[in-house]
Amino acid sequence: AALENGDSLELVLGATELTVTQGGRITTLDMGAAPFVRDGHTYIPVRAAAEALGLESNMGRRRRRRFIKSV
Repeated sequence: AALENGDSLELVLGATELTVTQGGRITTLDMGAAPFVRDGHTYIPVRAAAEALGLESNMGRRRRRRFIKSV
């Protein structure tokens, strides 16, 4: 995924590494889980992707929902 400013995230199906490009600097992070496809839908470790973009990620208490907001 590429942002307007040229920063990007690269996720590979089946791989737990996330490659982040910010301001020309490349960083590789371990997401702890790999993206996968099920029934035609792609699922990604949203917490890792959100935090790599500098967003705050919190899990809801009652339901298994992830809330993301800018910091």
